[in-house]
Amino acid sequence: MLAGSTHRIDRIVGLTQYNADDYGSAVAQKHGVGLDPDTFAAKIGASSAPSYFWNSSEWLCAKLGWRVRDMRQQLLPTTHTGPLSSTTLDREIPAGHATGMKAVVVTETHEGPVIETHCVGKIYAPGEVDLNEWTLRGEPDTTVTIRQPATPALTCAVVLNRLPQLLAAPAGFVTTDRFEPAPYVTRLETEAPPSFPSAG
Repeated sequence: MLAGSTHRIDRIVGLTQYNADDYGSAVAQKHGVGLDPDTFAAKIGASSAPSYFWNSSEWLCAKLGWRVRDMRQQLLPTTHTGPLSSTTLDREIPAGHATGMKAVVVTETHEGPVIETHCVGKIYAPGEVDLNEWTLRGEPDTTVTIRQPATPALTCAVVLNRLPQLLAAPAGFVTTDRFEPAPYVTRLETEAPPSFPSAG
Protein backbone atom coordinates (compact mmCIF):
# COMPACT_ATOMS: atom_id res chain seq x y z
CA MET A 1 0.00 0.00 0.00
CA LEU A 2 2.83 2.40 0.81
CA ALA A 3 4.60 1.54 -2.44
CA GLY A 4 1.40 2.28 -4.34
CA SER A 5 1.40 5.75 -2.80
CA THR A 6 5.04 6.49 -3.68
CA HIS A 7 6.27 8.18 -6.87
CA ARG A 8 9.81 6.72 -6.69
CA ILE A 9 11.37 4.13 -4.36
CA ASP A 10 15.13 4.14 -3.90
CA ARG A 11 15.33 2.01 -0.77
CA ILE A 12 13.04 0.14 1.60
CA VAL A 13 14.30 -0.22 5.17
CA GLY A 14 12.47 -2.59 7.49
CA LEU A 15 12.98 -3.24 11.20
CA THR A 16 11.31 -5.76 13.43
CA GLN A 17 12.31 -6.24 17.06
CA TYR A 18 10.95 -8.92 19.37
CA ASN A 19 11.71 -10.35 22.79
CA ALA A 20 13.46 -13.71 22.39
CA ASP A 21 12.16 -14.66 25.85
CA ASP A 22 8.63 -14.85 24.39
CA TYR A 23 9.43 -17.82 22.12
CA GLY A 24 11.11 -20.45 24.26
CA SER A 25 14.60 -21.82 24.70
CA ALA A 26 15.01 -23.12 21.12
CA VAL A 27 14.60 -19.61 19.67
CA ALA A 28 16.85 -18.08 22.34
CA GLN A 29 19.58 -20.60 21.54
CA LYS A 30 19.19 -20.06 17.79
CA HIS A 31 19.71 -16.34 18.45
CA GLY A 32 22.89 -17.05 20.42
CA VAL A 33 21.57 -15.76 23.73
CA GLY A 34 24.25 -16.08 26.41
CA LEU A 35 27.19 -16.78 24.11
CA ASP A 36 30.45 -14.89 24.52
CA PRO A 37 31.53 -12.81 21.48
CA ASP A 38 33.97 -15.39 20.07
CA THR A 39 31.54 -18.29 20.41
CA PHE A 40 28.75 -16.21 18.86
CA ALA A 41 30.97 -15.37 15.87
CA ALA A 42 31.84 -19.04 15.35
CA LYS A 43 28.43 -20.63 15.94
CA ILE A 44 25.93 -17.96 14.85
CA GLY A 45 27.71 -15.25 12.89
CA ALA A 46 29.37 -17.73 10.51
CA SER A 47 26.07 -19.47 9.69
CA SER A 48 24.85 -19.39 6.11
CA ALA A 49 21.27 -20.25 7.07
CA PRO A 50 18.85 -17.54 5.91
CA SER A 51 17.31 -15.40 8.65
CA TYR A 52 13.59 -14.72 8.93
CA PHE A 53 13.72 -11.56 6.80
CA TRP A 54 15.63 -13.21 3.94
CA ASN A 55 12.41 -14.74 2.63
CA SER A 56 10.47 -11.54 3.30
CA SER A 57 12.89 -9.58 1.13
CA GLU A 58 12.47 -12.07 -1.72
CA TRP A 59 8.71 -11.88 -1.29
CA LEU A 60 8.71 -8.08 -1.45
CA CYS A 61 10.79 -8.16 -4.63
CA ALA A 62 8.36 -10.61 -6.23
CA LYS A 63 5.35 -8.51 -5.20
CA LEU A 64 6.92 -5.30 -6.54
CA GLY A 65 8.15 -6.88 -9.78
CA TRP A 66 11.85 -6.45 -8.93
CA ARG A 67 14.48 -8.97 -9.97
CA VAL A 68 17.04 -9.86 -7.30
CA ARG A 69 20.60 -9.07 -8.38
CA ASP A 70 22.38 -9.80 -5.10
CA MET A 71 21.56 -10.68 -1.50
CA ARG A 72 23.87 -10.66 1.50
CA GLN A 73 23.37 -11.17 5.20
CA GLN A 74 25.15 -10.38 8.46
CA LEU A 75 24.28 -12.03 11.77
CA LEU A 76 25.44 -9.73 14.56
CA PRO A 77 25.23 -10.14 18.35
CA THR A 78 23.20 -7.73 20.46
CA THR A 79 24.73 -6.96 23.88
CA HIS A 80 23.96 -4.98 27.01
CA THR A 81 26.18 -3.01 29.37
CA GLY A 82 24.94 -4.91 32.42
CA PRO A 83 23.69 -8.41 33.20
CA LEU A 84 20.20 -9.38 32.00
CA SER A 85 17.97 -12.16 33.23
CA SER A 86 16.52 -14.57 30.67
CA THR A 87 13.28 -16.17 31.83
CA THR A 88 13.21 -18.75 29.03
CA LEU A 89 16.77 -19.92 29.73
CA ASP A 90 16.36 -19.41 33.50
CA ARG A 91 19.77 -17.80 33.90
CA GLU A 92 21.56 -14.48 33.89
CA ILE A 93 23.30 -13.24 30.74
CA PRO A 94 26.60 -11.55 31.68
CA ALA A 95 27.37 -8.04 30.46
CA GLY A 96 29.02 -8.12 27.05
CA HIS A 97 27.67 -11.56 26.16
CA ALA A 98 25.09 -11.91 23.41
CA THR A 99 21.57 -11.00 24.49
CA GLY A 100 20.38 -12.08 21.04
CA MET A 101 20.93 -11.54 17.35
CA LYS A 102 20.46 -8.81 14.77
CA ALA A 103 20.15 -10.18 11.23
CA VAL A 104 20.75 -7.60 8.51
CA VAL A 105 19.78 -8.59 4.96
CA VAL A 106 20.58 -6.31 2.02
CA THR A 107 18.88 -7.10 -1.28
CA GLU A 108 19.96 -5.30 -4.44
CA THR A 109 17.73 -5.38 -7.50
CA HIS A 110 18.32 -5.06 -11.24
CA GLU A 111 15.73 -2.26 -11.26
CA GLY A 112 17.77 -0.18 -8.78
CA PRO A 113 15.88 -0.11 -5.47
CA VAL A 114 17.49 -1.78 -2.45
CA ILE A 115 15.70 -3.57 0.38
CA GLU A 116 17.49 -3.49 3.74
CA THR A 117 15.94 -5.42 6.60
CA HIS A 118 16.90 -5.60 10.27
CA CYS A 119 15.47 -8.49 12.30
CA VAL A 120 16.35 -8.14 16.00
CA GLY A 121 15.50 -10.89 18.45
CA LYS A 122 16.98 -10.43 21.90
CA ILE A 123 16.43 -10.54 25.65
CA TYR A 124 15.03 -7.16 26.58
CA ALA A 125 16.58 -4.67 28.93
CA PRO A 126 14.12 -2.65 31.06
CA GLY A 127 12.10 -0.29 28.88
CA GLU A 128 12.66 -2.13 25.57
CA VAL A 129 9.55 -3.15 23.64
CA ASP A 130 8.60 -4.88 20.40
CA LEU A 131 8.76 -2.68 17.32
CA ASN A 132 7.89 -2.83 13.62
CA GLU A 133 9.05 0.03 11.43
CA TRP A 134 9.16 0.37 7.65
CA THR A 135 10.61 3.30 5.71
CA LEU A 136 10.31 3.91 2.00
CA ARG A 137 13.04 6.28 0.85
CA GLY A 138 12.57 8.12 -2.42
CA GLU A 139 9.90 10.56 -3.46
CA PRO A 140 8.44 11.06 -0.91
CA ASP A 141 10.05 9.46 2.15
CA THR A 142 7.47 7.66 4.28
CA THR A 143 7.85 5.84 7.61
CA VAL A 144 5.26 3.70 9.36
CA THR A 145 5.96 2.68 12.97
CA ILE A 146 4.06 0.17 15.07
CA ARG A 147 5.34 0.48 18.62
CA GLN A 148 4.80 -2.36 21.05
CA PRO A 149 2.73 -4.67 18.84
CA ALA A 150 1.52 -7.90 20.46
CA THR A 151 3.94 -9.87 18.29
CA PRO A 152 3.17 -13.45 19.48
CA ALA A 153 -0.60 -12.89 19.20
CA LEU A 154 -0.29 -11.22 15.78
CA THR A 155 1.92 -14.04 14.52
CA CYS A 156 -0.63 -16.66 15.58
CA ALA A 157 -3.56 -14.71 14.14
CA VAL A 158 -2.00 -14.28 10.69
CA VAL A 159 -1.41 -18.04 10.50
CA LEU A 160 -5.03 -18.77 11.38
CA ASN A 161 -6.41 -16.09 9.05
CA ARG A 162 -4.44 -17.61 6.17
CA LEU A 163 -6.10 -21.02 6.55
CA PRO A 164 -8.80 -20.24 3.94
CA GLN A 165 -6.04 -19.33 1.46
CA LEU A 166 -4.26 -22.57 2.26
CA LEU A 167 -7.41 -24.59 1.65
CA ALA A 168 -8.05 -22.79 -1.67
CA ALA A 169 -4.44 -23.05 -2.89
CA PRO A 170 -3.60 -25.23 -5.89
CA ALA A 171 -1.87 -28.54 -5.31
CA GLY A 172 1.89 -28.53 -5.02
CA PHE A 173 4.44 -26.05 -3.72
CA VAL A 174 3.10 -22.49 -3.76
CA THR A 175 5.41 -19.61 -2.86
CA THR A 176 3.98 -16.92 -0.61
CA ASP A 177 4.40 -14.17 -3.20
CA ARG A 178 1.42 -15.76 -4.98
CA PHE A 179 -0.76 -15.26 -1.90
CA GLU A 180 -2.88 -12.19 -1.42
CA PRO A 181 -2.34 -10.26 1.83
CA ALA A 182 -3.63 -12.14 4.86
CA PRO A 183 -7.35 -11.35 5.19
CA TYR A 184 -9.34 -10.72 8.31
CA VAL A 185 -11.66 -13.71 8.51
CA THR A 186 -15.07 -12.63 9.68
CA ARG A 187 -16.67 -16.05 9.34
CA LEU A 188 -15.46 -19.38 7.99
CA GLU A 189 -17.72 -21.24 5.60
CA THR A 190 -18.15 -24.72 7.10
CA GLU A 191 -20.40 -27.66 6.61
CA ALA A 192 -23.54 -27.82 8.72
CA PRO A 193 -22.90 -29.38 12.12
CA PRO A 194 -23.88 -33.05 12.37
CA SER A 195 -27.36 -33.73 13.71
CA PHE A 196 -27.92 -36.06 16.61
CA PRO A 197 -31.05 -38.00 17.46
CA SER A 198 -33.07 -36.49 20.28
CA ALA A 199 -32.97 -38.17 23.62
CA GLY A 200 -35.77 -40.64 24.36
